[in-house]
Amino acid sequence: PPLTDIQDRVGSVSLHELCLPQQISGGPERIDVAEFLLQKHRTSIHTKDTEDTDGVSPFQMVSGLGQMVGARGVAKLIMEAATREARQTTKAKRQSKRCCANCKNVLDKEASSCSRCKVARYCGRECQVAHWKEHKHECKDLAACSLGVKLDPPNKMKLPFGMNYGSVSFQTGGASNAEGIEYKKPRNMEYDKKFVVKVQATGDHVPIFVYDQTKKCEFYISPGQTGFQEILTEIRNESAWQGQKTFMKVSFDRSGTCTMYPETAGVKAHYTW
Repeated sequence: PPLTDIQDRVGSVSLHELCLPQQISGGPERIDVAEFLLQKHRTSIHTKDTEDTDGVSPFQMVSGLGQMVGARGVAKLIMEAATREARQTTKAKRQSKRCCANCKNVLDKEASSCSRCKVARYCGRECQVAHWKEHKHECKDLAACSLGVKLDPPNKMKLPFGMNYGSVSFQTGGASNAEGIEYKKPRNMEYDKKFVVKVQATGDHVPIFVYDQTKKCEFYISPGQTGFQEILTEIRNESAWQGQKTFMKVSFDRSGTCTMYPETAGVKAHYTW
């Protein structure tokens, strides 16, 4: 690893020192040092301190505090680094879809795909036949994934006492509560047209909160409901944000049924909310 990611005798790296609460909230912050580490040397924000901070990474230190004081200074730089990582992961995911599933060569737009799942793509018949032994075990699941997951309407049960649902921005530290369930498409969106939502999860036994940028579409998916596990898996895979949130596309048909597309999960440059 780079020298900036090598841990000292108590398991800390230089970035941990800049994330201590007194540095973030009391200052003066060494923003110049943070820029040097993060922008010039691409220091990892996920290295966990093995002793002093009980296995907490720099990102975990500032994301928790950012929700209380707002992300600024060093915290803001670390949040920006997390966003860059998430975008790079999404880009790599998109690029992998442009490669032959067998030989990994980059394909053109006219390349053939599996007639069943429409996901796996190939240079030609030779590669498709060679890859079938491996692909046949995932073909059915990929086919279902590409069609999306049709959700059940959200539960109408009352929330446990003292519990509510809302959104938290890891960029600004701002939070907002969901005042009511809006299980419907935004007014200016066409039926069956995909649009982007943010999905947030805090645990395997806690509902996933879903909302669009306008907050005109916001609802939750409870554990055990259709789609919960598939969507939670994609959230957990977004390591840049500690497996707590990601973006994906959804659509509503004329009957009011919502379909979510877990395979579209990821972060793009224009997803800034």
